[in-house]
Amino acid sequence: MAMMAVFLVGIVLILIEIYLVLRVIAFFFAARGLQVMAKNRHQKNAWFAYIPLLQNLALGKVVGTIRIFKQEMHRSGLYLTILLALAGICRIPYFNVEALIVLGNIFLALYVILRFIVYYNLFSNYLNHKGKTILFTALSVIFGYFSLASYLIFAIRKKPYCSEDETEKEADEILT
Repeated sequence: MAMMAVFLVGIVLILIEIYLVLRVIAFFFAARGLQVMAKNRHQKNAWFAYIPLLQNLALGKVVGTIRIFKQEMHRSGLYLTILLALAGICRIPYFNVEALIVLGNIFLALYVILRFIVYYNLFSNYLNHKGKTILFTALSVIFGYFSLASYLIFAIRKKPYCSEDETEKEADEILT
């Protein structure tokens, strides 16, 4: 019986190690994809993509201005970074106050929601196809635990940037 428990613990530890290795690989795929996109858009500090907390800033710079309920947000990367930092600070075990834990969970929920809005805008700016944008965003949400968005960002890294404004201008020029 004890051998079986040791065996199961060993299997669980191996699965955790595999998961962590895959997360690290996913991080570097996302970092490389964001760095290439930032360089293509002539952004400064493209290397931010390789620093975990600053990767949100790089993502925000690559995406540019996003729209939420017809309102424009210019610094989405900064807001992502602040929300993640606040969520982390509220979860420090030293501050073991229930109100802070709840507040940390609220910050984390807002972070996740804003991150997927940013993903939608990123994919719409680079894919320029409504169906693919929705598919990539849905896959990022459904398989978020496995960091699928990192691989999708890497996959579109060489595509040209085309915001909705540019697409509308091109359509207006064609029509006139």
